Amino acid sequence: MREENRVGGSSDPYLDLLAEKLSGCRETRVQDVPGDVVTMNSQVRLREVDSGREFDYMLVFPADADVRGNRISVLTPMGVALLGARVGSLVEVRTPSKLRRMSVVELIFQPEATGRVDL
Repeated sequence: MREENRVGGSSDPYLDLLAEKLSGCRETRVQDVPGDVVTMNSQVRLREVDSGREFDYMLVFPADADVRGNRISVLTPMGVALLGARVGSLVEVRTPSKLRRMSVVELIFQPEATGRVDL
């Protein structure tokens, strides 16, 4: 069970951010999801602003997460930052040592764009 803080939110600020993102969502037909938005099971290419290095990640549910396979859980700081991001946007993730700033370079695969609503 998650520890609650004194204002009723979770003890993990990124989970509060996820809850905030989800509260602002509206139901959309699959065919109406923009093709440049990171959704669940999307594969995305990111470029780290400071180093220029590129990374490919797939945004997945926690049970499917695999760090070695670049499958990032939506319940991590990076996952929360990626959900709903658009190609061309900047996502920021605070790590213990620094703030990582990543540019969303490309959406390699998005289930909604291919009609794969079974993923």
